[in-house]
Amino acid sequence: MTDAALPRVTPVASDIGMTLRTIVRRFAPYLRPNKVVFTAALLTTVLYTVLGLFEMYTIMIGISYIVVGNMVAISAIALQLVAIALALSLLRLVNTAVTVRLNQRMTVAIRQDLISRLHRLSLSTNGEQISGAWMSKVLFEADRFRDFLTSRLLGILHSVVWFVAVAIFLLSISPKVTAPTLVALPLMAYIAFRRVRSMSGEWQQQREEWDHVVGYLTQRLEGTPDIRAFGRERAVLAEFDALAERYRKIHTGLAQRRVSLASYLDFCVYIALALLIFFGGLQIEHQGTLGNSLFFRFAAGMMPMTWALLGANSMMAAMGMASGAALAAGTLAAFVLFTKRMLNPVRDISHQLGEFADLKVSTGRILDILDLPPESVQGATLGAVSGHIEFEHVSFSYAQGTPVLRDISLEISPGEHLAIVGPTGAGKSSLVQLLVRYYEPDSGTIRLDGHDLASLAPPSVRANVIVVAQEAQLFAGTVMENIRFARPEASDDEVIAAARAVGADEIISALPKSYATQAGDRGTRLSVGERQLVALARAMLADRQIVVLDEAVSSVDPARQLAVLAATRKLLAGRTAIVVAHWLDLVREADRVVVLDHGRIVQADTPARLLAGPGRFTELWTAQNRPAGGERTTSDG
Repeated sequence: MTDAALPRVTPVASDIGMTLRTIVRRFAPYLRPNKVVFTAALLTTVLYTVLGLFEMYTIMIGISYIVVGNMVAISAIALQLVAIALALSLLRLVNTAVTVRLNQRMTVAIRQDLISRLHRLSLSTNGEQISGAWMSKVLFEADRFRDFLTSRLLGILHSVVWFVAVAIFLLSISPKVTAPTLVALPLMAYIAFRRVRSMSGEWQQQREEWDHVVGYLTQRLEGTPDIRAFGRERAVLAEFDALAERYRKIHTGLAQRRVSLASYLDFCVYIALALLIFFGGLQIEHQGTLGNSLFFRFAAGMMPMTWALLGANSMMAAMGMASGAALAAGTLAAFVLFTKRMLNPVRDISHQLGEFADLKVSTGRILDILDLPPESVQGATLGAVSGHIEFEHVSFSYAQGTPVLRDISLEISPGEHLAIVGPTGAGKSSLVQLLVRYYEPDSGTIRLDGHDLASLAPPSVRANVIVVAQEAQLFAGTVMENIRFARPEASDDEVIAAARAVGADEIISALPKSYATQAGDRGTRLSVGERQLVALARAMLADRQIVVLDEAVSSVDPARQLAVLAATRKLLAGRTAIVVAHWLDLVREADRVVVLDHGRIVQADTPARLLAGPGRFTELWTAQNRPAGGERTTSDG
């Protein structure tokens, strides 16, 4: 190989080395808890390889006896091959069983870590990821990587052991004939390295396109009612077909490259076989022998069953097959067979190297999640609170240079019900998210009972604050299970008592199976009002001192508005409450109202005083209650 060719190969080899070191360093902990199963898989793989070598020896001896025409010996060899075949089948069965078990354990462990890390991320990190990418990484990359750590890794080990053993075997028989066949090794390695380099970018692009396909499909399936309502079925299918076609082209290109790599590697094997036949034929023609008989005697000594069946004298006589052109020709036939079996593992390893770019991408995508900084849980532990909240000169932005809240100073007394109103985008929900530490302020201080939130562990803060959002997030399961989600150890009586406390018991009891009614995925089997009542009952069961209603009644259907309002009043009684609302009728019952506009507090007073004079609150109230075609509009301007 010329010096000019080295730069094209060496970086790839270095890259593979770095990938392997990363895998060993980062993923060895997944094997430690399964070391017994992994050891069993490793041991059966090695035994299978060793027994395969005995099978080779037996076949070579058998071919020589076929040339001689010794039927007694051939029968003994046949019995030995049957015994070896049975042992190989048993080892394969055991190896498959332990490998499957190891695969399942590895998959569960990797997915658990991925999901655990995702649950511990800050919302800002989650928001930066495209929809569907998390799901793709958790579901698919864990499988791909697991396959390497178990099946492929053991397969590579088998191939390496097999190649080394067979190479030593063949070189011991006839170095002059075997050595020329090894020219295929550097050729295979060179081809594999070149392919790795050319395929790296395409593997990454394939994964990114798959993320887009999964994300698009997830979003459109969730939005099926709207798609049908606007008659956009054909347009959505056309967009999906375009995404799928882009993925198909990349996937097809990679498949073709992998097929071509396999073809090139097979061609290298046939070049080696051609060299073997040529040099083996020359040696037989000039010397009448292919190898030395000493090795054949040693090989026979490795075959105790053959010794027992044929007897020592018969075996030694038969091992003289290395002398004589006819016997050597039979040995050459076996030599061709075993050389192909020697190079096939090399071909397989080279093919695996061709897929190393895929492994690198999978490793990177898994580590993309595992290396994300989790939300800090450090800080002081906060006990039960009275509900005294202070915002002192707080500013916040989701993106640098685009402030959402500007210099907010606000104090909420224990037990006070504060309403926050303002037009869309004023920063109402952002203020709430800062309170529960979903995000951190850019500047300023937020205090809870005099404690700086930045000094408190986020779980400790959230143990005192419950948020009921506009869209109640329910899960697949019964209504009872969804309410109990707030406190898993709660009894059925406690769940029903919480529902009764907010006035939801009557409506829940009227459902087809009462509390055993299936809510459906995301609560789709319940109406909006029923979902919201379940969410309020869940909040009551949680029993937090501070309650935040973030547009909690704005999407409720008119048939359930009065029930939800009554449940809301019961939930807020005796608690510090922050009510973020577009629906200003709910605001009238608050002790105080804060009006936000463009991230600033522009008004703050009791509802009656704000309505008594001009200002932004009066404008919002007038806009919402202005008759329009005989009906009140629900818009706040």
